[in-house]
Amino acid sequence: MRDLLSSMLLVSCLVSGIATVRNCLAQAVIVEPERKLQPAGPGRQPFDVTRHRVPLSELIVSVPRDAIPALVRPRFVSAEEVGGKLKDADRVLGVSLNGEAKAYPVRILNWHELVNDGVGGRPVLVSW
Repeated sequence: MRDLLSSMLLVSCLVSGIATVRNCLAQAVIVEPERKLQPAGPGRQPFDVTRHRVPLSELIVSVPRDAIPALVRPRFVSAEEVGGKLKDADRVLGVSLNGEAKAYPVRILNWHELVNDGVGGRPVLVSW
């Protein structure tokens, strides 16, 4: 959960335009007043996309820096080729740019957390 909050914090800092991550981390814990949920389809649990800001003193290092390698130039397969490797209930993060769409399984992102890739002729960084 803390890894998820840390990732959300970094994105929140970047989106809100705070000059440095340290300044962002130094702020008090702030949670949006209302929980925000992104629908996931009929009969499925929604994604909780409520923003959080956590002070540096609340973060715990669980693995050393750079211990989890990013995926670089991942290999993609068609939906037909996936077969039983991806279940209907598995969650994915999707990106669609310039007519090209890719799905990044959350099960894999739980292990790698970052993907350096390209979608629709544009470089993208997928962060989990």
